[in-house]
Amino acid sequence: SIDVVINIVLTEGSDKNHYQTALNSVECYAALHGYQLRIEFDSKFKECSRHRDKFFRRHCHTHFLMQRELPENAIVLFIDADVGVVNPNKLIEEFLEPDFDIYLYNRFYNWEFAAQYLIKNNERGRKWIKRWADMEFTLPDSVHGTDNGALHILMMHYLAPDSTNSRLGRMCKTIWEHSRDAWDLFGTQACTRVVIGERNEFHDHHVKIFAKGAGWARDAWLLKSHWSDEDFMLHSIKDERLRAEDVLEESHGHNLVKTTDRLGYPLSFPVIERLNISHCATGEVRWTMDRRLRISNTLRAREFGRLTTLKLKEQ
Repeated sequence: SIDVVINIVLTEGSDKNHYQTALNSVECYAALHGYQLRIEFDSKFKECSRHRDKFFRRHCHTHFLMQRELPENAIVLFIDADVGVVNPNKLIEEFLEPDFDIYLYNRFYNWEFAAQYLIKNNERGRKWIKRWADMEFTLPDSVHGTDNGALHILMMHYLAPDSTNSRLGRMCKTIWEHSRDAWDLFGTQACTRVVIGERNEFHDHHVKIFAKGAGWARDAWLLKSHWSDEDFMLHSIKDERLRAEDVLEESHGHNLVKTTDRLGYPLSFPVIERLNISHCATGEVRWTMDRRLRISNTLRAREFGRLTTLKLKEQ
């Protein structure tokens, strides 16, 4: 059997209570399926203290965790603390294929990879995560987008090694190095995706990139907190944003699509009762779901199609 580890790295000094609801669902899910769950602060490995940027420090932490404490060939799912599980019947193993060691997914937001990943704890996986973490030390003096901006340059060079010297590859890097705002950053992402191409599977490099809506997680606000049985994990689940009644008030009408997130915009998380972790391990736990915002898989697919079209028009 495969060792599966769910890895959440918190910034030293941050308050876990901000993510209570999301973490409770992940704890229960891990216990239910016998997955190892690591929720640790980023101060654990002294070697990572040289990272001033907390986002890169998390990847350094993951690298040392893999190198020192996790079994060889274990599968590590790195997620943010504000990711919650909404469908405990889905298994992480469902996303794995023999040919791939590194998995990313596309966000609906423009041309962006999410900075969350599934990775195999082998030499290739460890080298990749270290290479990403170390990009902090060669960041340009620009609006570079920290680890997410760096991820796009990393993947361009990783999946298209010739791009380090190609005209287009150099142009992408120049856009990044002179980026002044979110639009320039978007230009960088779009440029790298032109170099990488439309493919989702890169067998030579053992990388798979899941299409929009097909990865393990998505932003909760995309469909105004509506969910279907196809959903596995939802992102942006911070306790201060959870106001189900406000969401219901705003949910009248047929338009479920949101193309941008506003800070403070209310969200709803469908798991409505706190899960008893001791019951999760025995499988006796009951996941009580708020069905008022449940939609069919067909409607979910249709709205995602509409969202993709809207995003393309914006560009």
